[in-house]
Amino acid sequence: MFEFFENMTDGVCIFDVSGCLKYINASGSRILGLGEPSSLVGKWIVEMIPITQKNDSFMQVFLDYIGNKAGAENLIDIENENGRIRHVRVSVTQFETDKQTGEIAILMLLTDYTELLKVRNVLERYTSKDIAEAALEESGGDNMRGRLADATVMFCDIRGFTALSAQISATTLVDVINHHFSVMDRIITKYKGTVMEFLGDGILAAFGVPKYNEDHAYRAVACALEMQKAMTEVNEWNEQHDILPFEIGIGINSGLMIAGNIGSKTTMKYQCIGQQVNLAGRIESYSVGGQVLVSKSTIDKINSEVKTRGKQQIIPKGTNTPIEIFDVCAVSGKYSVELQQEQTEMTALSSPVPITFCMLDGKAVGSEHFSASILKISDKSALLRTEYALSVNDNIMIRYNGEVYAKVTGVSEEGTLIRFTSRPVTHII
Repeated sequence: MFEFFENMTDGVCIFDVSGCLKYINASGSRILGLGEPSSLVGKWIVEMIPITQKNDSFMQVFLDYIGNKAGAENLIDIENENGRIRHVRVSVTQFETDKQTGEIAILMLLTDYTELLKVRNVLERYTSKDIAEAALEESGGDNMRGRLADATVMFCDIRGFTALSAQISATTLVDVINHHFSVMDRIITKYKGTVMEFLGDGILAAFGVPKYNEDHAYRAVACALEMQKAMTEVNEWNEQHDILPFEIGIGINSGLMIAGNIGSKTTMKYQCIGQQVNLAGRIESYSVGGQVLVSKSTIDKINSEVKTRGKQQIIPKGTNTPIEIFDVCAVSGKYSVELQQEQTEMTALSSPVPITFCMLDGKAVGSEHFSASILKISDKSALLRTEYALSVNDNIMIRYNGEVYAKVTGVSEEGTLIRFTSRPVTHII
């Protein structure tokens, strides 16, 4: 009567109510790491597999069913005589074997998830847990096709990475980046974000995809603030390994974007694309170390109080429309996070220090040199005097006993305020 089970890939074990094996198919014997199925019939359940602590779970599923007379299902580990572990989903139910006598049997269905979990573990190392789970679903291909999604995107970038990479070996640089990414990934996961990609020294993360959550904008901003706070932990590790500290800048934007698998038939990647994603990257480019710059569209989606240190209007590349961005330093509510205000004061120099600088356009350094003098300086900022008309958000490279990169953060009658974006600045003072 059990011929139906012979060709199943799932294992089937049938016991009487006392635990004596009446039938096991070839798949069941293979999954449990046992011998010829016919040689097992008549054995008690406690005789079938080695008595180990791991295998207690297998026995317990059977006993729980006998005691409760209700369907049972558990994902458990089973260890064979050679010590090999298999991850198996065990489902237990009963059926009537003889309608006249009412005799029943206990059926245990064994589904082997060992290889699937191996694949999942590998996938989760190369992508996020949510993306790995979606890709492994039976209908994952359909679920992950391109769709219009309301989501929030975050770009995070290390400031002064080029200068850092020139100072240490390649293997040490990889260790530094991996530690930094591990800390940031832990925080992004905490706020239910998805790391879409590690971009050299940067991170692209999304909130609200592939799994939607209504408060994705709030989670993203709270996450970014905590990431900035966690730079203390990152730089403590750096100091222990004789690595100079560094900072990160973060940009966030919310809106409608395309989310889904993008690529070829042989190579695909889950991504978010569209104007709103590009805008998040543009916003990040305006940030300096320690900042979380957030678009108004993201601010408008947050139902908790948001504290800012100011706002500015920008016209990002590729658009002609100005947008407002906010320098966020705190959010309240469920995910209450606040950044400490920087207290560093600049020291006035006894006499101005002459320097030269070049303009930066993206990663390209301009060929023309301009003269300036440093009037005041701290470890993160400086006040310049120059005849060249610098504007807020201009990026410059200062030449003085080396190269130091900076961004213009303010222009007043007193001078031009810059924020260093690479270290060390001891080349200047």
